[in-house]
Amino acid sequence: MRWLYTISPKSLLLILVAFIGNAQILGIDLVSFLLVPLFFISIPKDGTLKRHTLLPFCLFTILMMLLITQTILSDIPIQNYYLWPIKAFFIAMIIAFSDELNWPIGNSMMLFAGCIALIAIGTVIDGRLYSVFGPNMLYRFFGLLLFLSAGLLINSNHTKKILAVTFLGFATFGSILTGSVGAFAIILAVCLFVVTKMPKSFSIALGCLSIICVLTVSFYADRLAIMTSSLTVYNRILYKILNIEANTRLNGWNEILNKEISFLGFDYYDFSGIWELGYQYPHNIAIELYAFYGITGILTLLILLLGTFKTLKQSITNNFIAISFIVILIGSLFSGELSDNYAVVGMSAGILLRSKFPIRPLST
Repeated sequence: MRWLYTISPKSLLLILVAFIGNAQILGIDLVSFLLVPLFFISIPKDGTLKRHTLLPFCLFTILMMLLITQTILSDIPIQNYYLWPIKAFFIAMIIAFSDELNWPIGNSMMLFAGCIALIAIGTVIDGRLYSVFGPNMLYRFFGLLLFLSAGLLINSNHTKKILAVTFLGFATFGSILTGSVGAFAIILAVCLFVVTKMPKSFSIALGCLSIICVLTVSFYADRLAIMTSSLTVYNRILYKILNIEANTRLNGWNEILNKEISFLGFDYYDFSGIWELGYQYPHNIAIELYAFYGITGILTLLILLLGTFKTLKQSITNNFIAISFIVILIGSLFSGELSDNYAVVGMSAGILLRSKFPIRPLST
């Protein structure tokens, strides 16, 4: 049972700086404060770069410098928005050139304890959980615990499977409490991940059951809404599904994409007609990079795509960096802006650059 008490502080700190977004303490950006010591304890003392990573490293550095310049020159009224390329660069360097990274079960225990604390001190408002973070950041912590637990369930012995099931149940509960579309997208991704590891007959049966559930909701939506009028989270999901054509975000995305391509990106106020209370940015990292950064944003999107392809080509069951990247990537497609989603860019670049050191299995 010694595995239960083994932790990797460096990996925990890396996940913390990747997941807390624009968090501040006494007006100080918390990620900026934590990144410096994490960088120095992570990078090998010899500081060498392998020859085949030198050119990509230089190209990525130039791209980040261009993004920093554009961000500073732009007038985007989001607090500390200018910091996101710097945070992304440091996270990329830590992942690319850090020595051995691992995620022992003790780390999952710490994450589990943190998620319990977030719920314990939180409050539910209009059917959504608010705590130290808002619901659109909270579900990323629950989603990470959910995905890591699924990997542990698939690849561990009987004792650890019991622990994994406990984590899975709690993480699912916490994710649902947030009422966020991104949370349910992560739950769906975890289900697909688990299904691919199951026997084919089980996968087919589960797929048929899912189709039946979707059809039932579609045919009896009105009756279900009346029967569950007190279930605010359920009604929120049902409303979003049945009113997708009237979704403000989707309409905003459509307006942005229908504009002629701008080489340097559009001005923030070019879209003032679609910015509303609670919706001052696209809530989608791809649309945001395209709209505000033009060709530089498109090149950054290429890094995201290549990083995603490399991640999906390998086995993610035992790779906590890959799992963390997938969770943040899914979240960035539905919520937050780049001052919250900087880690998507940093992690994708780090995954592309990383080749020298191993990432040890989750269950060690």
